[in-house]
Formats: sequence, C-alpha cells, structure tokens
Amino acid sequence: RPLPTRVAGVRTLLVILRFTIKKQHRDNIFQRIHEDLEQGKSCHSRQLYLKLCEMSLKLFSKAYFKQHFYQSCVSMYKDRVANVRLKVVGLLPQVRSTLKLPEDTHLLTSIE
Repeated sequence: RPLPTRVAGVRTLLVILRFTIKKQHRDNIFQRIHEDLEQGKSCHSRQLYLKLCEMSLKLFSKAYFKQHFYQSCVSMYKDRVANVRLKVVGLLPQVRSTLKLPEDTHLLTSIE
C-alpha cells in the first residue's frame, strides 16, 4: 500500500494535469508519469501508478482514461512482482466498465 503522502501527491498531480492548458506541459507530465511511476524500478512506484489509474477513472472521462492510461494499466498484468499483478486484477472490473461495446472490442480482447 502506497504511503498517504504519495497518494495525495499523485492526486494533486492529476488535478494539475486536468487543469493544465498547454499541450506541451501536459505531454511532459504524462512522460514523467510513465517514466517514473509506470516503468519505475520499485514495485511501490508501479503500485502507485495503478493507484493513479484508479483515481484517474474517477477524475477524468472514460474516453480520456482509455486514451492515456488504459493500455499501460492493463499491460501491467505481466509485471514481475505478484502484488502489482494482484492490484491490476483488482482494478480490472473498473477498467472494463469504461469500455463501450462494440466500439471497444479490440480493447476488451487485451483484457481477456
């Protein structure tokens, strides 16, 4: 479980991301999120990224989540650490609820 201060920091980062107007700044934030959290060396960083995905489901629209977080979130089921994989499995019902069939059948196959 990530530390509460880190979770609060990630939530703040998502709020900043939501209200950032310049595309260049948003792209920079996304790049750092993916480099530092999703692809982090520590399993705690990767678990924090999954917590970020969970919060982004509540903060952003379903289309925005699918565009920016879906693939990376689902692909973490291959992580080498079991706790990260378990977190992904727990997140899958929420992730699956973002899909609209039949338009998103290609995304549904990536879950199955």
